Amino acid sequence: MACRTPSVAVNMIDRDVIERLASVVGGRVYGPYDRSHVHPTYRPIWRTQVKGPQSAGWMMTLFALLGIRRREQVRRTLGGWRSMRYVRISPAVERALLESWDAGKRTKLHLARRFGVARETVYSVLLRHNRILRVREERRHTDLDLAWLAGLFEGEGNVSINGKSLTVRIKMTDEDIVLHAATIMGARVYSMPSPRTRGRKPTWIAQAKGSVAAGVIMTLYPWLGIRRREQARTALAAWRRQGHGVVAGPIADAIVEYRKAGYSQADIMELFRVGKSTVYRHTKDHVRRMHVTTRRPILPMTMPPTP
Repeated sequence: MACRTPSVAVNMIDRDVIERLASVVGGRVYGPYDRSHVHPTYRPIWRTQVKGPQSAGWMMTLFALLGIRRREQVRRTLGGWRSMRYVRISPAVERALLESWDAGKRTKLHLARRFGVARETVYSVLLRHNRILRVREERRHTDLDLAWLAGLFEGEGNVSINGKSLTVRIKMTDEDIVLHAATIMGARVYSMPSPRTRGRKPTWIAQAKGSVAAGVIMTLYPWLGIRRREQARTALAAWRRQGHGVVAGPIADAIVEYRKAGYSQADIMELFRVGKSTVYRHTKDHVRRMHVTTRRPILPMTMPPTP
């Protein structure tokens, strides 16, 4: 918040996503802003921003979907914003506003329009009478969860072919956000090692692979922007072509034998043109886990014919 004016802004390199967001929140689009002076490979960014009561309304609307760090930012911003002057209303209007809130009219924008006052006035009245000490909305809305996940994925996610396995990841330093995303995705959560650079925070990853990842990306597809859709189409096409890790019996047997002989997963992936998950799936019950530090020459005489 600058000069006691609350502000909400989003910066991205995807213009279509910013324009779509601006149409939803009623903001303006700014840019492109060149960032080559920061790093030669950085692409220009676009920005949408809303200020004043409009931004405060979006903060309160989205509060239940935010993580710990963002909620704290909202609390600090709104704490300064509450000190601003607001329009005084009569005791009768204030009483009617509170009665509407208690009757289930929980949307501050609806109350503001109904009583002809500003949204910050509604907020101040509710706060003064202890009506908004906590977030009241606790129900899960599937469509809302998916829309939230799509927005998070657009900014922090990635879809790719890892080896030959379709992989969807969301990588952030906010553990609570990653855990929530993983719950919706049906994904696993991994923590990255402590960062080597001083001052950097630990990173958390929500990751889904194979058919689960395909389901996630196809579900989120309608909400994604141009760049993410192109990534999704490319990854899904490659995933469909590679046969989902199904290999012939002789090749499966050969994979086990090569792994028993001490060959690395990377060597076997290159030799048989399969993904890492395929190697692991065929060897996990036959070969103990091992750490291979050197690559061995492939023996062509023992390699089975490729079907």
